[in-house]
Amino acid sequence: MFRIALLFLFTISLGVHSNAQTSASKLVTQGDKLYQKLDYSLAVDAYKNALIIEPANQKALFGLVQIYLYGYELYDSAAVYIDRQLASIGTDTNYVVFYDYANCLRLQEHHKEAVAQYQFFKSYGLRKARLDDPIIREVDKNINYSLNAINNQELIYEPYEVENLDFFINSVEEEYTPVYIEDQNLLLYNARYKDYNNERRDMDNLFFENIYYFDLEESVASTYNPSIDQTTHQCVVGKVAGSDSVLVFYQNKIWISSMTDDRLNNLQPLTDVFGGYYFQPHGAFSKDLKTFIFSARTEFGNLDIYISHNVNGTWTTPVPISVRINSSLDEDAPFLSADGKTLYFSSKGHNSSGGYDFYMSQKVDGEWQSPTNMGYPMNSAGDDIYITWNDDERSGFFSSNRNGGFGGMDIYAFGLIKKTVRGTAKDDKGQLLADVEGRLIDSELGEISKVMTDENGDYSFLVDPERKFELRGAKEGYFKDVNNLNTFAEDDVIISNLALEKDPGLSLYILVLDAKTNLPIDSVKVTIVDNMIDHTDSIYTDASGDYYMPLPDKKLMDRGSYNLTLKKTGYLVITVTYNILFDKEGQYNVLEDMHIKMEKVEVGFDLTDIIDLNPIYFDYNKAIIRPDAAIELDKIVQVMNDNPDMIIELGSHTDARGSSRDNQLLSDKRAKASAEYIKKKITNPSRITGKGYGESKIVNECVDGVNCSELQHQVNRRTEFIIIKM
Repeated sequence: MFRIALLFLFTISLGVHSNAQTSASKLVTQGDKLYQKLDYSLAVDAYKNALIIEPANQKALFGLVQIYLYGYELYDSAAVYIDRQLASIGTDTNYVVFYDYANCLRLQEHHKEAVAQYQFFKSYGLRKARLDDPIIREVDKNINYSLNAINNQELIYEPYEVENLDFFINSVEEEYTPVYIEDQNLLLYNARYKDYNNERRDMDNLFFENIYYFDLEESVASTYNPSIDQTTHQCVVGKVAGSDSVLVFYQNKIWISSMTDDRLNNLQPLTDVFGGYYFQPHGAFSKDLKTFIFSARTEFGNLDIYISHNVNGTWTTPVPISVRINSSLDEDAPFLSADGKTLYFSSKGHNSSGGYDFYMSQKVDGEWQSPTNMGYPMNSAGDDIYITWNDDERSGFFSSNRNGGFGGMDIYAFGLIKKTVRGTAKDDKGQLLADVEGRLIDSELGEISKVMTDENGDYSFLVDPERKFELRGAKEGYFKDVNNLNTFAEDDVIISNLALEKDPGLSLYILVLDAKTNLPIDSVKVTIVDNMIDHTDSIYTDASGDYYMPLPDKKLMDRGSYNLTLKKTGYLVITVTYNILFDKEGQYNVLEDMHIKMEKVEVGFDLTDIIDLNPIYFDYNKAIIRPDAAIELDKIVQVMNDNPDMIIELGSHTDARGSSRDNQLLSDKRAKASAEYIKKKITNPSRITGKGYGESKIVNECVDGVNCSELQHQVNRRTEFIIIKM
């Protein structure tokens, strides 16, 4: 109605002041009739022929603007004729041209200029209009779109690259709703082409929607199934995971069909619970097929998104998905991520840049969060709709009538913009190194690529933005180098050079293994102090758990002395001294030579089960620490000093011989004496307490009245060091 009102104003104005030549006037009249029939191609010819006769004919220019701006949606072409309108505009204009000019500027993404033209049109073209006039509301809505767009142009949800699929698929007609069949490399889509001579038209004088395909490998496009009866609209909507089934829009509802079963010509309705809507243009199943999300509306309502769940084989009654998702305007074309936790959809509400914009919402603790506008370049001032993601969930396709297309809705591909990691490998003397193996490890995905440096030592990787990586370089005869890098910065190229030290023939090799699993441990802090020169190095192990330390200052028959400390949360800290005579060339495997592996510990563990500890002996009926017991207790001292947050309960136990009262008293004295010995030698003495248990916790059958051997009784005479806190 709004466009009709403006056309009426424009026609009256030009009718009063027309002095066009008769032949130009006839051509314009011919063009107007063709325009009303939506025969744009012939109408354009008529208007252009009129301009040949009368270059400033305002009616012909107006007709061309209407077709290019609102029919073909070729905004740059519309701008050419708007400029000609403005160049020859009269002083008695009704200002409609400025409304078209503002719309064209907005759709060309010139939003500040568009707002100025909308304001000009309101001030002069609509100065007599009522405040509640629909025309004013329409102008205000478009101003709001432009203001949103200015903000949204600063948004980048992800750094995507968007590309028009070009003339292989797109044309001056509309192409939309892409559905990618990945295993066949086929892109299904919809259009309203004329496929045969006697094809029927719908009430809008356009042909019925039909399904087409584009073979991405062969670059061939055609009707998907010519035998489909085109007496109504039939459109692909989406694929069903784990099958060859496709969702199809037919008779205002979503149906399902098989690609192998008569090529989408055998449609089956979905369950009745989904069918109670006046118009249901789009839907999507979750990957596990337990959730169905779709757009629908009643006869007079807006499009909203609804959701239903399959519970024990029965679909629940659909409900609006969330007040955070559904706005007062239309929402359409939902798409669910593979894990079901991210919803993508299009909306004319929220903070749209104009028409439909893409939004995403995360599901957190069962609730859909407020949607995020996906920003530019995914969104535009036009309609951006029907997003579909490929299996990698890093690329996909969508439809848009944005500026720069072939006309109307076009199909676009999008994907994360790749960045380049490159560098040069050199040795410790600065010489270029060829044939260095470079491995790139994503912090979440693991190893993603491997290359070899060329003769100039150069290498490069193509990587995704906003990721963290570890780059490892290795070459036989050299020690490996490891770099940490990320692609969060705006730079398209990230430089990360490798420096590999040549193996001098003598080196320390440290391989940190788990004592229980015998597997390498990563993220262990290894501190090495060279006692000969008082030099300290610290590194963290990577996933290989190892570290090479070249010894360029050492030669055969030299001696070395090194203090090593190994630390990682959840493991006992290890501090050892490694003394060695370098009596042969090659690597010296420090921890293997010393038979050392890291022990994983938790609260409740007994240190006697972890470290090499001999029994704590006391003289008969005594609680005095003997020299041999002190040696063993000093081992506990070292563990506790190496692990300054560790809290221990020292428990002393006896066998069942003698009275239980005497055993309790004696064990308590011995426990407290042992604890006191340790307290004097550790930081924060309160970290250890002693407690006697007597014969209350016999670990075998040797209780009172049972005849047992000395060895059996000895099992019960024990001292435990239980970890209370790490």
